Amino acid sequence: MKRTIRSTTVLGLIHNGKACIGADGQVTFGETIVKHTARKVRKIHDDKVLIGFAGGAADAITLFEKMEEKLDEFRGNLPKAAVELGREWRSDKVLRRLDAIIAVLDKEHAYILTGEGDIIEPEDKIVAIGSFGETIVKHTARKVRKIHDDKVLIGFAGGAADAITLFEKMEEKLDEFRGNLPKAAVELGREWRSDKVLRRLDAIIAVLDKEHAYILTGEGDIIEPEDKIVAIGSGGPYAYAAAKALIENTELDARTICEKALKIAASICIYTNDRITLLEL
Repeated sequence: MKRTIRSTTVLGLIHNGKACIGADGQVTFGETIVKHTARKVRKIHDDKVLIGFAGGAADAITLFEKMEEKLDEFRGNLPKAAVELGREWRSDKVLRRLDAIIAVLDKEHAYILTGEGDIIEPEDKIVAIGSFGETIVKHTARKVRKIHDDKVLIGFAGGAADAITLFEKMEEKLDEFRGNLPKAAVELGREWRSDKVLRRLDAIIAVLDKEHAYILTGEGDIIEPEDKIVAIGSGGPYAYAAAKALIENTELDARTICEKALKIAASICIYTNDRITLLEL
């Protein structure tokens, strides 16, 4: 039977202008405790950033060094460094095999990063790792934005780092085709499916303007629903059903329908909440 090294708990927080990170020292091998004094946290970037890990120590050291490189590259800008590390970790053929989770923070920002493309900034600035699969760590993540001079709306479900890459790619395609969303969607779908880096990205995107609405996936799907309703993510089916019913049975405007449909989905789906961000054209 394969044995794995397990780590336990790391906690970081920002409070009253100070940042602090701490961790237990226990390491187990299988069901046996092999070390009580492992050091899972450190200071990096001239002692201005705190970082800690849960997972394999060798993998974590590699990620610590990569984070240091990104902080140097972006002159200490932790948000940019976190996004770039998350993107590289998810797409690089070596890094994506690393088995660890890291928490990183300075006096203003706190993040959890994983190899699945997650870049999570908890709203309460408390980062706790070891396991967070069943724990809600952020209520107000921003998953939608305007692109191409605010003429196109785009949203994602999946890994944040992967979605950022896809948002940038969609922006490039829109520039290339002078705002023609159908052509941009087809070309992004084709490249996403065929490119050896992009096809590993784990996300679904919804993109729309005032005339067209699409769902794109890494499987090569480019879906244009005939009713122009795009709904993705775990609560997507509930939001779609609610929006369709509201369109067919009320005279509400698009913004109100979108808001009400999302709130209905939040009342049904345990993975969806009612902290809603709305954008409109």
